[in-house]
Amino acid sequence: MKTPGKTMIGRDQIQKRVEELGREITEDFQGREIDVVGVLNGAFIFLADLVRQLPYTCKVHLVRAKSYRATSQSETIDLEALPDLKGREVLLVEDILDSGKTLSVIMDKINQMNPKSLKTCVLLEKTGPDREVLRADFRGFLVEDVWVVGYGLDMDENYRNLPYIAELV
Repeated sequence: MKTPGKTMIGRDQIQKRVEELGREITEDFQGREIDVVGVLNGAFIFLADLVRQLPYTCKVHLVRAKSYRATSQSETIDLEALPDLKGREVLLVEDILDSGKTLSVIMDKINQMNPKSLKTCVLLEKTGPDREVLRADFRGFLVEDVWVVGYGLDMDENYRNLPYIAELV
């Protein structure tokens, strides 16, 4: 089994950037009530830390998307738990923007609900040749195209509990 290697992004770096993202989002939404949609399972730690940085009312909703199993890609997205988001300000929070396929599918489905606005926030955005043109509105860190774990990110449900982000080796 692969194990976490050297720390890429430390606990303090993550905390500082999440606080900065909270300020950026607060300024962008200018105190308007927002619906925050978090993508499980990977974004749950980031989502919890992020919404605590927002000083105004927000509703939190969770959707499940499984896009990896070990090193093979597959796609399962369940948005049935979402309320009607018509006319709402929506912030979609994801752990990692890799190829962009999962985020694109979720965004398309939310856009079909006719929200007033839809913005995206990702903890990590990968560089690499397989990327779609999609870019997040708010990004924590830009990382190389390697498998990373920690702070909610996993390898077969392992290593989510690490308080830092490391490359899997």
